[in-house]
Amino acid sequence: MWGDTLRPSGLELTLKALDLCSFPPKAKIADLACGYGATLELLTGLGFEAVGLDLSTERLAAAAARGKVIQGDFHRLPWLDASFDGLICECSLSLAQDPVLVLRECFRVLKTKGRLIVSDLAGAGDELEKLLRQGGFEIRHHSDHSRALRELAAKLVWHLGSAEEVKKILGPDCREGHKQCGYSLIVAQKEGLASD
Repeated sequence: MWGDTLRPSGLELTLKALDLCSFPPKAKIADLACGYGATLELLTGLGFEAVGLDLSTERLAAAAARGKVIQGDFHRLPWLDASFDGLICECSLSLAQDPVLVLRECFRVLKTKGRLIVSDLAGAGDELEKLLRQGGFEIRHHSDHSRALRELAAKLVWHLGSAEEVKKILGPDCREGHKQCGYSLIVAQKEGLASD
């Protein structure tokens, strides 16, 4: 239904974000919570120096056939400061136990002017842009792709048999009746020093 990308729009949003970033050839990019490696394979195929990071042994085994991988937690990235030109975090930040810590780690391992690509669920009270700005990032692009989420949700309802089962998958931001659940693409750039 959603293939091995495990998110709305598959690689379409990834390609859009990469186009917006205009990374130079051979840019060093990490795919955080890389899953089965679809984005990792895309990055490698485009000529980037790419590495995927994931906690799951099962997913990493599949991703290893598509590129270089390392097992690890994006709350504690296993790289030196200013190691990467870009980081990709697709449909995983909303699952983080501590998104602020993840963003701090992203800031730490990005080079100055490095780009962070986030595509993820966004509720009506979405604080992601605020968190990114507080963390020293400048928002370079933000677009709403909720339609892709609705299309995926409709397919899931058909497949799973009920909207309640879909709400379980989409998470807490989409379970409460007073909240709207959407899907956003954000490209942020590391600027200056992170504020506390």
